Amino acid sequence: METNTTKTSKLLIPGAGHVAACYDTLQHELASRGEGDWQAVTLPPSLHRLPDAAAYLEHLYPGPKLIVAHSLGGLLAARLAELGQVLGICALAPVGEGLAGSLTAAAAAIRYLGLRQGLRMLFGGGGFPLGEPGVGRLLYADHLAAAEQARRLSRLRREPLTIRLGDALLPQRPAPAAMHNLVLAFADDRLVGKAWTNAYARWAHAELQTMPGPHNAFEDEGQAAVVADHILNWCRQAEQQRAVAAGPATVH
Repeated sequence: METNTTKTSKLLIPGAGHVAACYDTLQHELASRGEGDWQAVTLPPSLHRLPDAAAYLEHLYPGPKLIVAHSLGGLLAARLAELGQVLGICALAPVGEGLAGSLTAAAAAIRYLGLRQGLRMLFGGGGFPLGEPGVGRLLYADHLAAAEQARRLSRLRREPLTIRLGDALLPQRPAPAAMHNLVLAFADDRLVGKAWTNAYARWAHAELQTMPGPHNAFEDEGQAAVVADHILNWCRQAEQQRAVAAGPATVH
């Protein structure tokens, strides 16, 4: 009897400037629901372009994949779907394709970081200017106490961003039809606006749901629990769709 025994990799891809630790709370919530095999990845700082980052992850995880991706990680997940077998993407406040979303993000970065720092961060690969108080307001929208915000900001990359938002201006190939996708937006997101999340949902042929909270809301315990429930339901649907597409096992 032939069966598909290839293990599905379950990946948590952070956004630009973030490391795997940003998923600690969400991983805990997933593990408490019996989903302890999700792996948070951190890309090497030497990777500066989307195609290189996608090729790196495809080399590490060559089989079928389920991906949860945040912010610019959503754009990376879309590029990864062009290379290998991605069963589905659950995108959290994802960066989508198009000039409108890029301009919205640029306006927000300039508002909270100033003209030079905002444009440098978004399009020059300059990294998060961690000394600027506006970074916390951009990512957490004044939802955190000062000490907790400082702790989370300390985990951001200090080197240039791994992936640059200018990549959002590049055209995307159509999403593979076999994928099952979900997009979660956050109502108080100051960085990724509706233009990007709507564009991503259209590309992914995905349901778009909006939750309370800022750009990094999934880091909070209460919101992480809700996001974990969404992921669990989406994950089951994606696996079911894969099983239906594969058809019955062949007996020899």
